[in-house]
This record gives sequence, structure tokens and C-alpha cells, in this order.
Amino acid sequence: MKIEQRQVNDIPILALHGRFDAMTSEHLEERLKSVIDGGARNICLDLNAVEFISSSALRVLLTSLKEVKKNEGIIVLAAMPSHVREVFDLAGFLELFAVQETCEEALKIFE
Repeated sequence: MKIEQRQVNDIPILALHGRFDAMTSEHLEERLKSVIDGGARNICLDLNAVEFISSSALRVLLTSLKEVKKNEGIIVLAAMPSHVREVFDLAGFLELFAVQETCEEALKIFE
């Protein structure tokens, strides 16, 4: 599990790599909390390299979404592989998050 962070304008983009399960969700939670506490209202998550995502990681994403919504922000999920999209769909999360095919398309939402 690895998280790479970059910034485009004032939007943090977190590229997630590997498995996000009960063992690694805490790291994801800490990183997202740091980004949100640092003043980010809007966040893009690049899920292209996610191999696996568990319910504990989904809980972290939902908690983070609630936090950014307090400041009228959003989290956009981008480049979601089909196996990850299926998990989000089964959990009913596709209706909660903005989803785009690419990071470039995701960034247009914030304009």
C-alpha cells in the first residue's frame, strides 16, 4: 500500500496504490485527515492502481467525505478499475461520491 500526493492548483490528488484493507486503512485515514486538516475542501482520489479495497477502507472514505462536506467540499474518485467500481457499487457508494474516468476529468469538476 502506497499513497502518492500531488497538487494541481489548490486540489490535492492522492494516488492510491496496492491493497487497502483493515491493516492499511489506518494509514489512509491519517493521510486524508492530514489533507483535510491542512485546509483542503476538495480532494481527488486516483484509484487506478488499487488492487483491493475493503469495507474498512470504504468507512475511511465515507468519514472523509462527511468531513469535507461540512465545508461544502467534495471527494472525486477517478480512474476506478472495474473490480474496485464493483465494490463501490455493491456498497451503494457510487451514489455518494462523484466519479470520473480520469483525474483530468475529475479536476474539471472543481473549476
